[in-house]
Amino acid sequence: MFEAICIARQTQDGAGLAIDAGLLAEALVFYQKVTVVGHAEVLRQLIRICGPDTLVTLVGEGHLAFAYDPVLGAVATDNVATTLERHTLCNVEPQRSALQDVAPDVFMEASGKPGRLRRLARRFIEHALELPHDTSILDAARRDFQEPQYVEECVGYILAGLAPGYRQPSPLQFALREDDGYYRISTNIDFVAANEVYHRTVPASHSSLSSAQLLLMILEAREHLSLATSLDAELLVSPTRSALIGLRMESLLGRAGASGQQLAHFQELSFSDAHAVREAFSGGGRSISDLLPLLDNARRWKTWLAERPADGDLLREYWAAAFGHSWLNSLPAKVARWVVFTGIGVAVDLAGAGGLGTALGVGASVVDATIVQRVVSGWQPDQFVEGPLKKLLAPNSGSVQA
Repeated sequence: MFEAICIARQTQDGAGLAIDAGLLAEALVFYQKVTVVGHAEVLRQLIRICGPDTLVTLVGEGHLAFAYDPVLGAVATDNVATTLERHTLCNVEPQRSALQDVAPDVFMEASGKPGRLRRLARRFIEHALELPHDTSILDAARRDFQEPQYVEECVGYILAGLAPGYRQPSPLQFALREDDGYYRISTNIDFVAANEVYHRTVPASHSSLSSAQLLLMILEAREHLSLATSLDAELLVSPTRSALIGLRMESLLGRAGASGQQLAHFQELSFSDAHAVREAFSGGGRSISDLLPLLDNARRWKTWLAERPADGDLLREYWAAAFGHSWLNSLPAKVARWVVFTGIGVAVDLAGAGGLGTALGVGASVVDATIVQRVVSGWQPDQFVEGPLKKLLAPNSGSVQA
């Protein structure tokens, strides 16, 4: 659990960035290896989110990996909006697409002195990976298109995710007929009505729903499966993309889904917010550069996370590590469970503090780092969570030193 995660490129499901600062920050805090896969636009978004200096530091120190693949899977359409409309799958690669050609231009778009930006681009290229494109993806997607039930289920999930107020016809029809590598589509989807809903949140200048767009998202589900397999990592994609991949191969998303639930449960009880790390960065309260002082200190924390069993309970494992050899471990089970939800001060009373602990401690954090340090020897995971991580997430807190 929490060994590696891949943030996969994807056509944007909304008008915002395909990479979210909060999701990136959460991945950096909890996963041993974080890989972002993408082309020039993904690199441009990373620079926008992190800043060029912070991005190069993250990659150079091994906190983040960038895997560059300039080849895009695409759907080419002939005779658009006519009865002869047809579609085919293809790969598209821009001219001068090598990373050594692209990265300097993208870095130079950022604000800063040109000489420094060029040096940062060279350092970035030294550490980035150039990922060979999987040429079998198009053939795999063509085989997917031969399964009518799977295709129609995917289309239903896409419409529900991107145009949730659109009333889908029942039964939904989206039938493909293949002829010499081209697909003609017969469907009862009302794209005018679907786009009326979709454009409430996404401007028409950004994108519109169409048969080609639906085919592209099914193709990208195949691309994401290929990435997960080649990188041996969990996938971090949008809920709609997750649903599509789940339809094709539920087992590959099992680990990521379980990890997401564990993170939400852990953060809810540790920080009173299931998405504390994510929201601190998505909301603009923190920037990715604020993470840098923590990440070296977080290596032991992420190693500890990665060693947890895949079917384990993260909160229970954390509690056992913090108090496994302390006096609290000897309390009756019902009392210890109650202490988890009322604060460490009550346990001080039970140990003989005569009410002082309750008066000072109820409502305090479940695990008081100062007490833990007195009763547990050596490094424990709560020393990171209760110290630098909580300080980083505290409202109006200054810079954090790990």
